[in-house]
Amino acid sequence: MKKLGSEDFAGREAAHKRLRAAGLKAEPALRAGLKSEDPEIRTRCAELLTAIRKDALDALVKGFDPSKDAEPDHPIWARFKTIAGADRAARVLFAELIADPHRRQLLDAADLDPAGAGKLYAAEVKAYYVYVQKLWQKQLDRVNNSKMPTPQERPWADELVVLYLGTYSQSARAVPDNLENQLFRKWDAALTGPAGPAVRRVFTAWFALRDHELVIEGGLNAIGRDRVAEALPLLRKLVADEKADPDRRAQAILTIGMIGTRDDLSLLRRVAEAPAANKPHTTWSVILKGREELDFLWHGVKFGEKVSQEQWAEAWRKADVREGDRSLADCAWAAAVKLAGGKPAELGFLHPHILDGGKPDPDWFYSPRIHGFPDAKARTAAHKKAREWLDEKK
Repeated sequence: MKKLGSEDFAGREAAHKRLRAAGLKAEPALRAGLKSEDPEIRTRCAELLTAIRKDALDALVKGFDPSKDAEPDHPIWARFKTIAGADRAARVLFAELIADPHRRQLLDAADLDPAGAGKLYAAEVKAYYVYVQKLWQKQLDRVNNSKMPTPQERPWADELVVLYLGTYSQSARAVPDNLENQLFRKWDAALTGPAGPAVRRVFTAWFALRDHELVIEGGLNAIGRDRVAEALPLLRKLVADEKADPDRRAQAILTIGMIGTRDDLSLLRRVAEAPAANKPHTTWSVILKGREELDFLWHGVKFGEKVSQEQWAEAWRKADVREGDRSLADCAWAAAVKLAGGKPAELGFLHPHILDGGKPDPDWFYSPRIHGFPDAKARTAAHKKAREWLDEKK
């Protein structure tokens, strides 16, 4: 290191070549050299750090083969496998992420400066949001003019690399609004491909750090819709947190009822039998008649039309609206029955959903909105049936 500041030019060049040849192993010493009092040493250390990172990244891209088991000696891979694993699915995902110059530069930048990963994540989320807005506008323009070319969408790996940046602890609270919900446009393509299992692991690590209410709701929807069993530990933690938002706890409870294990039955029954859980925390309503007129009025408001109070009152007067409320216990009993192999609807659950003409066993069982009861009598009867049915199954 000291020879980088040698008075002899040949000596400086020789030291420079040896340090570059050492590759990433020389990185700690070069970082220390950035603080040298000798400006020549500082300059050469900065140049070498840039060159060594580029050399290592180029070698990683060239040498990584997702079909083989050999693991690259690179810090990006070392961290990646702690999040996504090191199996074939993880290797396929890693190959996709490093295949694109911009994506691998993001990975390298986060690894080089973990403290700045939060700002990097926030910037990429906002950039992706802008891209989505422009894409929507192009799609709308094409609807109005079929001669316009079909707008090209970015590959799913562009979303995944942003999600991966969101697995750095510094990304928590880095985005103050709900822009992160835009990161799931190509979610289905990512899940259904060979990298699917690793994609689920990255998503789970990302979701664990989110704190915006709407982003948490969107993440829970994804977990329930796509049966992300990797997120079960997070769901159990949320269910056990009595201070958490009741609707989010309810959604976690219902999702466990869909993708949990038999061991989760005790947790669900513990919640169902808790006195506080039986107190309704929200209401629901189902419009059986007059929905078209109400939708027409809402549509008018959306596009700037004026709707009088009299019009609203008349539309609601004509509508047939059924109402009720929902408690955590409603969801916990229904989830426990479903997890044990039963059919909650046959015991009186999913009242709002069945009332609205829904199927007895919907794919979106995880949604709290389709659960609840019209009155205390119906609630008590269904809870009693669930308890008795579960006791028989013990």
